[in-house]
Amino acid sequence: MDTVLKRIGRLTSGDAFGAMTLAGVCALSAFFFLAKPTLGGAIDIVPGRGTPSSRPGDVALRTLLSQTKLVQGDNGVVTVEVNIDTPTSKQAVGLSRPMDLVVVLDRSGSMAAENRLPYAKAAIRELISSIATSNVGQRSDGVASTQFALVSFDDTAKVEIPLASIDAGSRDRLLRQVDALVPGGGTNMGAGLQMAQGLISTADHRLRKVILLSDGEANVGISDPSGLADISATLNQSGAVVSSIGMGLGFNEVTLSRIADRGAGNFSYLESLASLGTILDKDLKSSLAVYAQSSELEFTLPQGVKLEDASGYPIRSGASGDVISTGQLLSGQSKRFYLTLRVPTDSVNEHVLKAMTLRYQVGAEELRANADPMMVAVLPPAKRDEAVASIAPAVYQSAIVKNTAGIMKDKVADSLRRGDQDAAKSAIEAYAMGVTAAEKESNIPMRAEAKKEIDRMNELVSDSFVGAAPEQAEKRNRQGKRLLAESRQSQRTY
Repeated sequence: MDTVLKRIGRLTSGDAFGAMTLAGVCALSAFFFLAKPTLGGAIDIVPGRGTPSSRPGDVALRTLLSQTKLVQGDNGVVTVEVNIDTPTSKQAVGLSRPMDLVVVLDRSGSMAAENRLPYAKAAIRELISSIATSNVGQRSDGVASTQFALVSFDDTAKVEIPLASIDAGSRDRLLRQVDALVPGGGTNMGAGLQMAQGLISTADHRLRKVILLSDGEANVGISDPSGLADISATLNQSGAVVSSIGMGLGFNEVTLSRIADRGAGNFSYLESLASLGTILDKDLKSSLAVYAQSSELEFTLPQGVKLEDASGYPIRSGASGDVISTGQLLSGQSKRFYLTLRVPTDSVNEHVLKAMTLRYQVGAEELRANADPMMVAVLPPAKRDEAVASIAPAVYQSAIVKNTAGIMKDKVADSLRRGDQDAAKSAIEAYAMGVTAAEKESNIPMRAEAKKEIDRMNELVSDSFVGAAPEQAEKRNRQGKRLLAESRQSQRTY
């Protein structure tokens, strides 16, 4: 084991406690479980510590630790499995409310390539027809179930179709307006999102959804990924869910995934645009099943305990501690993700995490759910067997095989974008060694399940550096996008 740890130390030097960049987080987290098992957590959730405007709701928050006892001197990593269970009810608020849907379409010059704009227009036409059909006879009070708007952007943004209901009489006119769209100049993504914000209704009884379609990287106006994600967060704070769809191979997947995360929506990557209509229709249907348009997990860490990763979800500092934006909640579905904490093990002790609360927004009302208490103890080395016996097999195995696999893929994706084959291979090797070490220490089978993925990743990375330079660049671009999407699927269950 000591030899393994020394080897990992060489692989991880410089990454372990650096700034929380995507590469840094992935590098750190990929190596978390290479030491002896160290999980657990004295998590004492204090009920009723919500803001005056919040009250208990119907959503259930469950937290599970992969281990409740740690060993003094070990790495102190704790994985908390977080489960958010949303009720199914015919009276669910989200299911009974109409919706405003705004599509923000990139029509920059690059949309002329590979028939991207024609594919996008065809998908939007299908969406308009679907909305027109679904609006018929949906409500007895005369209020249209869904209103639609279309914003396009190149160097500037323009409202192509103002927000309004669609029926059989208006459908053909709107379809002609979509057909008239042509590619333009640059990519002012920020202007498109800001114009969508101006269209969104402020009526509390309506759901609000924005879907961004882009094939490129922002190069006009606000181009910083954080700045664009901030616009998305502002949209979400006003009650809108923002999803993003990347088309082709030219878009910035990091930017679009951050926009979706901060907007509480979904990120999709489509190299084959023939399925774009299906994705849009699926997004529309899921939006109609929204129970809460946004949610966030807030908790206070005790002194010395650090939050290292939250399954890729954005992390920010709040008034009472760390806040994780956990996105929209759909009726009758469960959401699962993982928090990776590092607990100090320099002395025999107990640690308490207080005030873990899920706040979620249903219309204009803020509701909350609290988790059950948990506790972690740091034991002397002589009690290692006791610490190992405290492992929860299902949570521990999932944390190792799935969550850290997702973190590893994130790191590999970043390495491919930078053209760094050695870094990509090191991330895979560290993950493989971590699985082996964790299985040996815990006696929980993991290597067989992980081996196929490890072999696939090694083959993928090797192939990405074979061929002429342009061919290699295209392979790395494609695989980087696929792996980012895969990493989220490994870390999060909806």
